[in-house]
Amino acid sequence: MNAPANSKAIIASRFGYPFKDKQECEITDPQALYAGLSFVQGGHYLLGAHGFFHGGIHFDRSCSNAFSLDQGIRCLADGEVVAYRINREYLDATKGIAGDGPTLRPYSTGFVLVRHRLKAPTPPQPDKPAPMDHPIADARNMGTYLYADPEGRQRARWLRHGTPLTVEIGKYAPGRQYVRVLSVGGSASTEPGWISPTWLALDPAAGTSLLNVLGFKDQVSTYVRGGDHPDPERMTAYSQNQAERARPAPAPAPTLTLYSLYMHLADFADYRAQSKWQRPGWWSAPQYRVGDKAKDQQAEAAVHAKVSRSVGLNIREEPSGKSVILGLLPRGTCIETGERSSNGKWARISKVVAGETYDSELISAIYAERGRISEDGSLYYFRRNSRTVQEGVARRFVSEKRVAIERLNDEQDY
Repeated sequence: MNAPANSKAIIASRFGYPFKDKQECEITDPQALYAGLSFVQGGHYLLGAHGFFHGGIHFDRSCSNAFSLDQGIRCLADGEVVAYRINREYLDATKGIAGDGPTLRPYSTGFVLVRHRLKAPTPPQPDKPAPMDHPIADARNMGTYLYADPEGRQRARWLRHGTPLTVEIGKYAPGRQYVRVLSVGGSASTEPGWISPTWLALDPAAGTSLLNVLGFKDQVSTYVRGGDHPDPERMTAYSQNQAERARPAPAPAPTLTLYSLYMHLADFADYRAQSKWQRPGWWSAPQYRVGDKAKDQQAEAAVHAKVSRSVGLNIREEPSGKSVILGLLPRGTCIETGERSSNGKWARISKVVAGETYDSELISAIYAERGRISEDGSLYYFRRNSRTVQEGVARRFVSEKRVAIERLNDEQDY
């Protein structure tokens, strides 16, 4: 049958061997496991007795000298039970009668299929850097370029705002775009350089004197003021900062799905015979229905005048037929049971799955009587009140009955 659905996938966080060693300690050396398996009579891993590949691992009592088998086999990792089958009793492989040939042992078709999900760890992501202001937000990051030609086609270097220069102011020529730079920062320029006078701290009258008109040139000390380009290095750092801050989160780590299969399980009869065996947690709780053979009756003194006496099965306080009666399960009621008594004849009720207990029947009868309708369609016990009052009372009875039944069901889910 299919196992109960689990809305959330279980990621395997524990891996281990199917048994502990004889001293009830965890096995950490795989060779110890292989050595214990060597005692098994058949089904060896990785080659079977027939010499062919055998991917399964067999266990039997012959390896009890190496492993602790009393607690049953453990799943190799955390996972989800996909499907399972438990035989009520072992199947018999012998179809003939005694004396017709060698008698084969009973066999089991019980199994459990478990799905495991192995999720690789997500690599740690480095912290994102603190945000940087754009370089143009600070005037100290501004400047302009020194060009290698008077037309300003080839950039030579970038000059920061405030860099001292010595430039040569030639013959006055309106519209001239660049002036020659003789030195930068006090050092004579070894190569010719040109700069736009727009970004120099020059007297507007520079280069307009009579001497300049006659062709003489002036050497003027000045400095870069402002600029039309931010610091290239700061721009590169800012671009890298933006790229790092915009870095997307790493993709989720891949998940590997694998399955493990456990076969030839003990049958249900063995579980019932071995009271010390712990039943798997994924087994469905045993369910029982109160049948027609149940003949217990509700005590007459406890029966409401408008309710017929129910027939079913008494609920007792203790696992004894002489114990105090707590209630009655009418015929047809389906329940789930949990803990059993030492003699196996009594079980504790864990849940009412279907049907009604006597208490719910009593609640329904009480509200049916309170909301009894007269022949003229009015509420019998409120016929002297107005229609509006009667309609409000009827709605209130419906609501009260629903709440009472819900609270009763909550109390039964113990």
